[in-house]
Amino acid sequence: MQITTEKKVVEAMIKIYCKNNHGFATLCNQCSELLDYAILKLEKCKFGEQKPSCKKCRIHCFNNENKILIKKVMRFSGRRIIFKHPILTIKHLIK
Repeated sequence: MQITTEKKVVEAMIKIYCKNNHGFATLCNQCSELLDYAILKLEKCKFGEQKPSCKKCRIHCFNNENKILIKKVMRFSGRRIIFKHPILTIKHLIK
């Protein structure tokens, strides 16, 4: 269930970022590719349901380009997600 929640959080954050920075109601190509990449990495995480948060993980599985982009997305969306998805945010913070 933790991976499912992580997927929802990353999707919500990317959508917030894309809408505010790229002006799309749906995801642009770059953001859509980033979401697909993030979900693939979550699904293939060797820690499975015991996965730590990416920030605390000792294995950084994102390639350099996507790592930079996802950090940018999270930095931007982190302050905004609580207003769009409060329950999801609380679940994520409790973890």
